[in-house]
Amino acid sequence: MPILSIDEVYDFLEIEEDENAIAIAVHDAMEKFVLQYCNRSFEATDYKEFYHGLGSQKLLLKNYPIINIKGVYLSVLDALKIYNTNKYTSAFVSVDSLGINLEYNDVTTAGDFTFVTNTTLAALETAINSAGNGWVAEVLSDYDSVISTELLELFGQSAINSTYVNLSIPYNNMSQYKCDKINGIIYFSPSNTPYDEFTESPLFRRDYSNFVESNEGTFNTGFNNIFIKYRAGYEESLFPEDLKLAVLLLIKEIYDRQQESSVGMQSFNLSGVISKTFLIKGINSHSLEILNRYKNINI
Repeated sequence: MPILSIDEVYDFLEIEEDENAIAIAVHDAMEKFVLQYCNRSFEATDYKEFYHGLGSQKLLLKNYPIINIKGVYLSVLDALKIYNTNKYTSAFVSVDSLGINLEYNDVTTAGDFTFVTNTTLAALETAINSAGNGWVAEVLSDYDSVISTELLELFGQSAINSTYVNLSIPYNNMSQYKCDKINGIIYFSPSNTPYDEFTESPLFRRDYSNFVESNEGTFNTGFNNIFIKYRAGYEESLFPEDLKLAVLLLIKEIYDRQQESSVGMQSFNLSGVISKTFLIKGINSHSLEILNRYKNINI
């Protein structure tokens, strides 16, 4: 979903739809440039992401503003194991967003191991055990009824000669934490208050370097030891009006320039027109100021 619809661009430029060739090209180019410049996505999207615990009470999410959080998991556990009883050549197991993939001797094993068809781990176990080619699956403990979409993605792991490949699910979901929705920050304790909620605006305050931590626990240090399911970004009807205005002003500036230079021409090329140098030196300070407020700076 773009920041602006082409109809909004037409209205702002006050042009008719049949004059759209340059407008469409400029619109498309500027949409891509703004996303790159701001180093973030604005469209509301569901995310499932791992984070490294740094022993801190705050965790900055990659995407914001947060719309909702479906889980902050402090660990994972093995729930389904798969292996192949053949002794030679190769057998691999992987998991993607659609389901489980089985490969034996460089050939994908026939069968439906998708999450849509097999909605629980027990159903996946049955499907894999029916696949033949030496494949065996076993649900661990009492996780038969766990929904299959809980399985975490996994790159290809060798399962030949009865080598177990353990598939994991998120575990230890936090029940107490505080969320700064606007800036996309999760705090370990609900009592953490990094700013005065009544007198200060939290907008664009992603760097809380002066935040003083309490003695109420931290996110444990580790590699990909925290898993978070959340939705972030802006729904179409809630896109910030100042951001849309900044993009419209940029489009108009480039559109007007291109119109002047392309009079009498049959074709045109925007290559090199939109550059970082142009953005910094060639646009009005108001547009740049707005874009900088939405720029994601990794800290």
